[in-house]
Amino acid sequence: MAKRNGKPANLNLNDKQPPISPQIARIRTLESIGSVPSTPSLNVNRLAYNVSEFNKDFVPIPTSREEKIQKFKPDVSRKAWIRRLRGIFPITLWLPEYNYRENLLTDILVGITVAIFQVPQSMGYCLIAHVPPTYGLYSAFFPALFYTIFGTGYHCAFGPFALVSGVMTGDIVTQVMTELGKDVTAGNVEKGTKLSSVVSDTIGTTLASADQWHDLVNIDIAIMVAMIIGIYILGFGILQLGFISNFMSEELISGFTTSASIIVFVSQLAYLLGVDYKHFAGPFNLYYTLEEVFTRLNEVNLTTLVITCVCLSILLFFKLVVNPYTQKTRVKTPFPIELCVVIGGTIVSHFMGLKDAPYHVKIVNHIADHFPTPMLPRWDLFSIMWSKCIATAIVGYTITLSVCKMYGKKHGYKTDANQEMTDANQEMVAMGAANMISSTFQCIPCAASLPRSALQETAGGKTQVVSIVNCLCIIVVILALGKYLEELPTCVLGSCIAVALVSLVTKVGDFWRFWKVSKLDGGIWIVTFLAVLVISVDYGLYIGLILSLLLLIWKSERPKTYLLGTTNDLDIYVPINKFNNVEEPKDFKIFQMCGPLNFSNVEYFSTELENK
Repeated sequence: MAKRNGKPANLNLNDKQPPISPQIARIRTLESIGSVPSTPSLNVNRLAYNVSEFNKDFVPIPTSREEKIQKFKPDVSRKAWIRRLRGIFPITLWLPEYNYRENLLTDILVGITVAIFQVPQSMGYCLIAHVPPTYGLYSAFFPALFYTIFGTGYHCAFGPFALVSGVMTGDIVTQVMTELGKDVTAGNVEKGTKLSSVVSDTIGTTLASADQWHDLVNIDIAIMVAMIIGIYILGFGILQLGFISNFMSEELISGFTTSASIIVFVSQLAYLLGVDYKHFAGPFNLYYTLEEVFTRLNEVNLTTLVITCVCLSILLFFKLVVNPYTQKTRVKTPFPIELCVVIGGTIVSHFMGLKDAPYHVKIVNHIADHFPTPMLPRWDLFSIMWSKCIATAIVGYTITLSVCKMYGKKHGYKTDANQEMTDANQEMVAMGAANMISSTFQCIPCAASLPRSALQETAGGKTQVVSIVNCLCIIVVILALGKYLEELPTCVLGSCIAVALVSLVTKVGDFWRFWKVSKLDGGIWIVTFLAVLVISVDYGLYIGLILSLLLLIWKSERPKTYLLGTTNDLDIYVPINKFNNVEEPKDFKIFQMCGPLNFSNVEYFSTELENK
C-alpha cells in the first residue's frame, strides 16, 4: 500500500502506464470520434486505507452494555406473546384475511381434485408399509387437518407419501417384526386382531418372549414410528434447529429418492404378481427380496398378472400421452385415471368373484366405516425403535420444507408472524405436531407429498383451505364409501403406485447433470444411490449424509487459492493461471482465497501463501 508521511496516499490506478493493448486502443479511438463503446469504463481515484486507519477517520459507533444485554433479554410484553402464539398457529394469520369471493370456489374444486388422487394413493402406500389400507384413509385425514393449523405452506399437500409413509416405514416395520421373530405377512392385519402364534423364519433374532409380543401387529409399529418422528421433529423445532435441513444437499436427496423409488417398485412385486414371499430387513435386503421373487415365479397368479398388465397399460397411457396433452390446453388438471381404475377394478372384482376360486385374487378386504378411538401407541416399542426412526424424520422434514420453500418462493407469500418467507423452525413444529397427534388416531407417518403438492399448485389452489376440503372428502369416503372398496384387488393399488414412481425413477438422469457441474457432487449422488440399493434405506442415507458433511469440511479446509493479475489498462483482476494476456503486478502480489479463513484452514492458508 502506498503511503506518504504516514498518511493514506492518493491512489490513482492510472498512475502507471503499461503498454496499450489493442482492445484499449480501439476504445480510445471510438471515444475520440464521439462513439461511446457498449462496454462501460471505470476510473477509480481514492485514498488507500487499511482497517486501523479507516477506524481512526471514521469512528465506529460503540455498542453500550445495555444494548448487548437487550439482545438476549426476552420480550414479555402482551404484543410479543400474541405474536409468538400467532407464529405457532399460522392459520390465525391467513384465515382472517382469506378472500372468500376470489379463492373459495377454486380451493373447493382443487380440494376435491386432490382428494380423488389421494384416496387410491394413501391406500396403496399402506401396502408398501405392510399395514391394512384402512389406516391410509385415516392418515389422509388427521395429519392434513393438523398441518393446516400449524403449517406455513399454502400449497403443501401433507399426508401419506411413498418415500416416508411407504418405503421407510415399511422398512422399519420389517426390521422390528423380524428382530422380534414375528411374521410380517401375518402381522398385516387391523389393530386388535387375534393372532395365532406365528414365528418368522426370516433373518433376525428374537428380542423378547413371545408372550410380550403375542398381540403385536404391523400397524402398532407404524403408529409408533409416527409418534417417534413427531417427537424428534417437534423437539428440533422447539430448539430452533431448522437449519439442519441445509446439510441435505440436492444431489443427496436426488440420489436417495431415485434409489428408494426402485425399492418401492420391488416391494410391489408381491401384489403385482400375486405371490407371497418373505420380507427381509437390514443390509442387502433388496438382494434377498429379488432372490425370493425369482425363486417363486412359478407361483405367479395368472389372473392377477393379467389385471396388473391391463392396469399398467391404461395408467401409463394416460400418464405419458393423455396428461402431457392436457397440460398444453386450458385444462391443467390431469385426468383422474387412478380413481377410474380403482372403481373399475372394484366393479370387475365384485361381479366376477375374483377373490374366490378359481381366481384367488387378493383383495383389500375390510375397510372400517368409522373413525378410530384415540389411544397412545405401544411405548414398550420405543427402546427398540428410537434409533431406526432418525433417518425417516430427517427425510420427511427435508422434503416437507423443500416443498414449502419452492412454492413459497414461486408465489411470494408470507408465511410466518414476522412476515418472512417459510419458517424452517415452524415447519418442524407443524410436521412434528401433525405426526405426534395423528399417531394417537392410528395414523402412519406422513410428510409433504410431492406429486399431490404439484397437482394442488398446478390446478390453481391458493391456500390450505384446499386441505380442509380434502379432509371433508376423506370423511365421506371413510363413513360412506369405504365399504364399497373392500373387494378392490390389491394388484390394482400396486399398479397405481408403480406408475406413480415413473417420474422418480427417470430422475436417474440427474446424475449426469450433477457430474457435469462437479465431479464431487456427482460422486455423492452415485454413492448415495448405490448405498441405498445395495445396503439399506437408512444406512444409505447415513452414508450419503456423512459423505456430504466430509466433503463440506474438506472444501472448507482446502479452499481454492489464486494469484491475481490484471489486463492492460483494465482494472480487472483475474487468476493468472486461468486466462491469457494477464500480467502479474511487478511491485506486489494479490493472493485470493475462495472461502472464509478459520482455525481449520489457517495452516493451509499460510502454506499456500508462501508457495505462491
